[in-house]
Amino acid sequence: MSYMKYNTTQFFYPIVLYMLQVPNRHILRIVHPLNLNLVDVRFDVRDTPPSVRIEAETRTTGPTGVEMEAIIAAQTAAAVIYDMCKAVQRDIVISRVRLLFKDGGRSGAFHAKPMD
Repeated sequence: MSYMKYNTTQFFYPIVLYMLQVPNRHILRIVHPLNLNLVDVRFDVRDTPPSVRIEAETRTTGPTGVEMEAIIAAQTAAAVIYDMCKAVQRDIVISRVRLLFKDGGRSGAFHAKPMD
């Protein structure tokens, strides 16, 4: 049974607009302003079990990492989806937010191990 009977790009477009209006430095005070070269938020809507997988990717040529910006983007997208869907389902769970990949910086490359 499909819960999304319409174009998911149209459904999630307002989320992207919202995230562009709220810079991370206003959400998380320890984050300093950065020049981001790329912000990409991807959504994978699944019917079984009913879920939305969110992946956020950020890039910069600056001297610091931008993994916090990607994590905040994914969590913000999840919160907005919850807000949009809570009228029809209140027991929505936001879970498994984690860093999947990071490259560059002092710490070098990081690849998360697969989860169950």
